[in-house]
Amino acid sequence: MENYGTNVVKSVLSVKQKVKKVLEKYPSTRGDYRLLYYYYIKEYCPHLTITFREFVDLFNQPSPESISRCARKIFEEEPSLLPTEKTQKKRYVRQLVLSELLVNEVV
Repeated sequence: MENYGTNVVKSVLSVKQKVKKVLEKYPSTRGDYRLLYYYYIKEYCPHLTITFREFVDLFNQPSPESISRCARKIFEEEPSLLPTEKTQKKRYVRQLVLSELLVNEVV
C-alpha cells in the first residue's frame, strides 16, 4: 500500500503540471473547465480521438463526480453493493494521500 500512495502523489503532481501547461497554452481554458478538460485530453491522451462536438455531447451527460456521489450515497444506503474490500482499502489510501497533499499544500 505504501507504494500505492507514492504513485498517487506522482500522478497528482504530474496532472497538476500538465494542467498548468494547458492553461498557459490555451488562455480560453482558464474560464471554462470543459475546454480545459478537452484540451488536456487532446494534448496528453492522443490515443483518444474525439471531435469537439462529440466531447460536448459527452460532457453534457452527468459528470463523473455526480455519478460518484450517487454511488457513495447508494453504498451508505445499501452496503451489499459496496466494492470489494481490496478496492475500499485502495480508495481509503488514496484519500489519505490526497488529504495529506492538500494539508501540506504540495498540490
